[in-house]
Amino acid sequence: MTYFGFFLCLFWLTQAWTMVTFLRHYKLTDKCKNLPALTSYPKLSIIVTARDEAEKIAQCLTSLVNLSYPDLEIIAVNDRSRDATGQIMDKLAADNPRIRVLHIETLPEGWLGKVHAMHTAGQIATGEFFLFTDGDVIYETPALEQAMRYVTAQQLSHLCLIPHFLSGTLWENALVNFFGMTFIMSLCPQAINSNNSKFYAGVGAFNLVSKNAYQQLGGHQLLRLEIIDDMRLGRLIKQHGFASHLLLADDLLSLKWHSTVKGVIKGIEKNAFAALDYSIAKLLLLTVVFKLLVFSPYLALFFLQGFDCLGFVLALLVMHSVYGYCCEKLHAGGWKITWTLPIAAMLTLLAMWNSAVVTLWQGGVKWRDTFYALEMLKTQKWKNN
Repeated sequence: MTYFGFFLCLFWLTQAWTMVTFLRHYKLTDKCKNLPALTSYPKLSIIVTARDEAEKIAQCLTSLVNLSYPDLEIIAVNDRSRDATGQIMDKLAADNPRIRVLHIETLPEGWLGKVHAMHTAGQIATGEFFLFTDGDVIYETPALEQAMRYVTAQQLSHLCLIPHFLSGTLWENALVNFFGMTFIMSLCPQAINSNNSKFYAGVGAFNLVSKNAYQQLGGHQLLRLEIIDDMRLGRLIKQHGFASHLLLADDLLSLKWHSTVKGVIKGIEKNAFAALDYSIAKLLLLTVVFKLLVFSPYLALFFLQGFDCLGFVLALLVMHSVYGYCCEKLHAGGWKITWTLPIAAMLTLLAMWNSAVVTLWQGGVKWRDTFYALEMLKTQKWKNN
């Protein structure tokens, strides 16, 4: 047990190095400081899909209309909304020729709603690059100019940006930050930006892909039943040999992921079991990993003394430092909420298990008022792997 404590300390030190390196040196604004402005910009199609986003869609579309990017079309997709989302889109489009509204009334069998909406818009988009984004993301004026300068300089087919998270309540911040920390840790972000690696990423808030790459993939056809479609799109892009990078948007993009603690937990539940390929075995393995890497240092404080406990104490200090650093850099509450780490970790694990139990109990996933049988989701996932 003594040596395991020092092993945990070493593990968290390596994660600290990964986190600090990424959060300090992988910002789009820093990467673009020495890049020249482009003499001409490729046409860009922004595809915004929204369902029942009446409270946020106007702010999102207004921020897109105000972008300084010179050659731009905005395709706003109203995916079977039951509120005023479609009317708001139509009103904004009437005042700005950059916006084109696409209303989807029915969902064909064998598709997830959002994936079908993106695929449908992708078939009519005319840009050389497609940006898939969500209806609650707010863009700053130079965001796309900087993104395209970087894409052009690096000769990329795919760029993902992690947005700045707008601060919420204490426990909203704690959960969002723990999710962000584990998301970055699981991706190996430095490896993603290497064309020779198989690591990949996708971010629903900002998935920029070249038309050439997107068409070669067949659009979203292979992802029609993928709940975590953004990540799976990134995987397909890397599998087909296209260059892909992941960066921090910093203040160029902002997003309030969910408005309540319950909303954040529901967001985790929606994605968790799907990310594990609907596998209880993988969830059990992840639970063991959580217990060993996150929870065991706390338990050691109760059962070990003296030198036997030293490694675990050091591991706790480093682990909380990594978490606090993420809270500060991701603007999710700052260092003062570092103490929330074990509770946020426990709530996240419980949300994962609840996702699995509910999915297995009802035999599938109910998302946006449509039920998808588990066997159908698993079959589609097996075909794509």
